[in-house]
Amino acid sequence: MKRAILFLFVSMVVALTAILAMPWSFVAHDTSDQDYSTWMADHVHPDRRLVDVAMPGAHDAFARGYTLRSPLDQVAMDSGYGNALLNPPVGSFIKGFMIRQSTTQIGDVTSLFEAGVRYFDIRLTYDDGWHITHNYIAPVDVLEELRALRDKLESTSGEIVLLDFQWVFDARSVDFFADATTYDDLLDLIDEAGLTPYVLPASEVDLTKLTYDEAREDGSRVLLIAKTGAHPIFFDREAHLESVWHNTDSYDVLIENIAATSGDVDCFRVMQAVKTIQVDAGGVIQAIGSWSLLRRAVGFHTDLLDESDFERWVRSTPIVMSDASDINVDGFVDQLMELIIQINLTP
Repeated sequence: MKRAILFLFVSMVVALTAILAMPWSFVAHDTSDQDYSTWMADHVHPDRRLVDVAMPGAHDAFARGYTLRSPLDQVAMDSGYGNALLNPPVGSFIKGFMIRQSTTQIGDVTSLFEAGVRYFDIRLTYDDGWHITHNYIAPVDVLEELRALRDKLESTSGEIVLLDFQWVFDARSVDFFADATTYDDLLDLIDEAGLTPYVLPASEVDLTKLTYDEAREDGSRVLLIAKTGAHPIFFDREAHLESVWHNTDSYDVLIENIAATSGDVDCFRVMQAVKTIQVDAGGVIQAIGSWSLLRRAVGFHTDLLDESDFERWVRSTPIVMSDASDINVDGFVDQLMELIIQINLTP
């Protein structure tokens, strides 16, 4: 009897260790057969204000490819942004589990762009170079991602891309958050990637009146957004973008919050259609049961599109930001793009 109990106990410990150690999301990268690389040029009414243009967005757009070898973002941790549980010894034990909760996308920038994504939510860390971050440092070359975006813009005309640098950490700054020098270096990175000719400087336009036709001029353009305050190049995130983080893993609460969100119509409005793991006993158990953030996202997408008021929500909060943004399970990408195109056909 004692042996049986001991065996059961050891088996449970081994099973729990495996659950917490495995980093794989087990979500297939099933993409649409449609290529939406030119959907803006093809369908957006020229007189529609840019802040009213409905578009898909990618949450933590480049947070992909994590493995057990991906290092913890110590700069973000030093800033006080990261959760203390990520640190050893606990963090080492649950690393696989946390990687499953930190991986928000599978597709690279090219795949996201071809799925219609035009708003890219990005987190960066500077520590002896630029790195993609979301709790951990992703094995993604930032420069190569930006160069791939440049390649898409070179082959299109009339596509408007928003690069929202939501969080930027810097090991060189006093408090480990980005300062003026950080953003100067970020502009150098943008230039090295070949994106500078496409950048529409903030100081040159009145965003409250800017139409899609005025923004695109003779080609595709990029708008840079960050927490810079007044800046000639970057649009200030505090003044020019509204994005409410709902911080819940409950479908009902998330839908209720999305439905209640309405704000400044003279800025970009982001619908954060994403679930967030709750770092408490109940939240961890729920996250383990759903296995990974990507699996929860794929299941959530279908229910979201089935909501009777979804079109109304998109019209008031037109940037639909999601995890797993290019995964077309149950036709998510195609259904979302059909609605977005329909909304943008009028001024």
